Amino acid sequence: MKIAVASDDERAVAGHPGRVRGFVILARRDGAYQRVEYRLNPMAHHHAEREAGAEHDHHGHHDHGTLVGALGDCEALIAAGIGPRLVDDLNAYRIAVYVSDAPSVEEAAARLAAGRLTPLRSGGVCPEH
Repeated sequence: MKIAVASDDERAVAGHPGRVRGFVILARRDGAYQRVEYRLNPMAHHHAEREAGAEHDHHGHHDHGTLVGALGDCEALIAAGIGPRLVDDLNAYRIAVYVSDAPSVEEAAARLAAGRLTPLRSGGVCPEH
């Protein structure tokens, strides 16, 4: 089983997967998750536009297809926060979504392996949505 953890620096769990720099991909082996790769976020342009001062409508609909496709081989996504539309899109493609306040990617993965995270079925945890 592969999982993705949103992270800007490959260490800390980040929020808002649509704007995060990328995802640490981990695979479960012998009951624990081990790093496989760091995958850049195909939607990271949202983040770059915002830093450049461009207006970004957080309430308008944007297509998450490229992000969902980039995580298509993963069974779960962990982030510090996430909007409701992306939760719905990921769940539609059978990618479970978890929100974690863990300080590191490894701690978030360990909490998932221990059954200490609950999947979001709908809604989100992001004050901008």
